[in-house]
Amino acid sequence: MKKLLAMLLCLAMTLVCTGILAACDGSGGGLFHQHSADIWEYDETEHWQVCADCGEIFNRGAHIDDGSALCSTCTYPVHPTEGLEFMSIFEHSNEDSSFFSPPYLPPKGYYVDGIGSATNVTDLVIPAFYNGLPVVGISNEVFDNNAALRSIFFPNTIEVIEGYAFSRCSSLESITMSDSIKYIGDRAFRYCAALERITLPDNIEYIGKGAFEYTAYYNNPNNWEQPNGEVLYIGNHLIEARGITGEYAVRKGTVTISESAFASEHYLTGITIPDGVKAIGDRAFEYCRALADISIPDSVTSIGYDVFYDTAYYKDENNYKDGALYIGNHLIDVDNDFAGAFTVRDGTVTIAAGGSYGGGNNAFARCRSLTSVTLPDSIKSIGPGAFYGCSLKEINIPDSVKSIAPEAFYSCSALKEINIPDSVTQIGMNVFGDCDALVSITIPDSVTSPLLGTFYGCGSLKTVVIGSNVPYIGNQSFALCNSLSNITIKSDIVFIGNSAFSNCSSLQSITIPDSVEAIGSQAFKNCTSLTSITIPASVTEIGDEVFKGCTSLTSITIPDSVTEIGYRVFYNCTSLTSAIFENPNGWSYESNIPSIKIPIPAETLSDPATAAELLLDLSRLYYISLIRS
Repeated sequence: MKKLLAMLLCLAMTLVCTGILAACDGSGGGLFHQHSADIWEYDETEHWQVCADCGEIFNRGAHIDDGSALCSTCTYPVHPTEGLEFMSIFEHSNEDSSFFSPPYLPPKGYYVDGIGSATNVTDLVIPAFYNGLPVVGISNEVFDNNAALRSIFFPNTIEVIEGYAFSRCSSLESITMSDSIKYIGDRAFRYCAALERITLPDNIEYIGKGAFEYTAYYNNPNNWEQPNGEVLYIGNHLIEARGITGEYAVRKGTVTISESAFASEHYLTGITIPDGVKAIGDRAFEYCRALADISIPDSVTSIGYDVFYDTAYYKDENNYKDGALYIGNHLIDVDNDFAGAFTVRDGTVTIAAGGSYGGGNNAFARCRSLTSVTLPDSIKSIGPGAFYGCSLKEINIPDSVKSIAPEAFYSCSALKEINIPDSVTQIGMNVFGDCDALVSITIPDSVTSPLLGTFYGCGSLKTVVIGSNVPYIGNQSFALCNSLSNITIKSDIVFIGNSAFSNCSSLQSITIPDSVEAIGSQAFKNCTSLTSITIPASVTEIGDEVFKGCTSLTSITIPDSVTEIGYRVFYNCTSLTSAIFENPNGWSYESNIPSIKIPIPAETLSDPATAAELLLDLSRLYYISLIRS
């Protein structure tokens, strides 16, 4: 018996060592279990899987290059399409593409931003990495009207496909999207007349209006379910409904309902949404004027703008209790005339979108007499613009909240303080913009999303602590915070965006982390109290007009790492008397209007006083930048 036990023990140990069986602290039910995983993860050299039960890594190995485009084990693009053009997140966030862009950007990486020399490619294989960073998105209109494209492979690094990215690709026949994709923009594949085979993962959180409109899949009547009308699904995503009469039950297994999916279905009287649905897109049931019976499960954590506007349910005053409209455990709307303190009903899981658009489904937006709100511990998410334009003075966000959507508290001009709990991982764009009374705030270490216009126009904001996992400070994050005097940046941010601290007239100094690689245009424009700033050796690029109007700035050191200084960087820096170039060699003036390139003698930049004088002289001219080769 002892010998048998010893043999079994040896066998078990062998299985552990080979990765077939392993110890598990999860719910596997025993000391040993067989690892399981549905997807492969990878970097540029190898792949692996993560056990769904215990979290251990197994099946690690090098990519297999058998001459085909993809690794035969993990589908990593070993031979991706060549010739594509890319744009970094920093550059992409500086572009004015808000009409096409999602309400967030991934924390780091590159977007495919141009077709480059790949104009005749038929089978597009998007690379997973570029310059050592993941390729995370496809910019708007990049492949629009490309007649050569027949198929697309998306690696598991892609998160965003922006609006019109592949629209009118008349030869495109099939797409298979990776599990990493979260957002598909408006009309992304519209008029792809040959596109019949579409595979969408369940992880997608948002599908924009008309994303697959007039594709071959859309035009095929066999793809439309016809219980009492016509409904189009792609995978587990409800795309569009038309001609619905009476009641409709959304198919079990569905995870999202797309933007405007049921809009203006005037004969729809009831809708049952099954458990498992996570998101209901903007205006999904808008103008369904006969819709009086609505069932929404607790699994839904995102309800967009004007989802139920002008429905019978929305207009029935009997559905409002104490000035508020709920559907199940979701708060949809509050009477704009509500005054005083409001307590959200126990068990509520989401607060729907509000915002500046006017219509219905406004949550607390424009409740001008609201003073305070008590949220229950059941709340998971606060929707876009949920408290837009309120007179709210205080609010405590419970630990149950995981995300705060864009503009959630925008223009709450009386809001003096707010505590963001450690449970929050995502903060949307402009979330506290124009909160004029806000004095101090701490972004917890749990937040992994970038700051994008987050505190724009918070004129009373004095003290800010940025947690250790914020990836970058984006455009206008602290613009017009003219009382800001104390900011602590704990994270290894990679860039500071355009106008990030512009017009922070009380800011005397700031420590830029040595992880920052680029400083965007006008980042510190009109910081009139700024006397000194240290640019770390990690910075390679200083954008246009970064220190324009910093009238108290007396000295600056340009580290050896910097290779480009934009135009008019030091315009009206009237106190600047010293500019130290750690490397004065190889610099030249450059301009595209007209095209010029004039070398600058090293001895000119070796003297701090002379160098400062030169920078001030150049700052009076447009389109003259400094480049070091």
